[in-house]
Amino acid sequence: MRKSLGILGIAGTAVAVSLVLGGSLAFAGSGEGPRAPSALGQKGLVIHLREASRQITLAAGQTDFVASACNTGEAVTGGGPTGIPASTPVTLSTLFFDGTHSGWETDFKNVTSSTVTVTPSVGALCVAGRIVSATGKTP
Repeated sequence: MRKSLGILGIAGTAVAVSLVLGGSLAFAGSGEGPRAPSALGQKGLVIHLREASRQITLAAGQTDFVASACNTGEAVTGGGPTGIPASTPVTLSTLFFDGTHSGWETDFKNVTSSTVTVTPSVGALCVAGRIVSATGKTP
């Protein structure tokens, strides 16, 4: 099985990366977003890495979060921190679902005795689809 990885677009601090399993990846044209394998003449599962970063200022002992959301029509399959500043270890890393959108959220805590300003980042692995309960209903 061939695996290909390519960067499809960069917008501010958000990066879209796609991984195609079972085929190669063609880059979308300028100004276009990631496209499904069928649109590229590909077969296989496409996994998009949706990465987000945010500058946060934390007082000593304070915790804040960074979240990366999947696009409409995608469901999160995993994720985690992709950039962890030295003074702010991870205290929680979990998926989120608000009833419409899903993604990955990671909490960072300032473990120093002074205020710090850091820019942690989080990635969400997203696939085309939706989140459903064990009974097959959308929560």
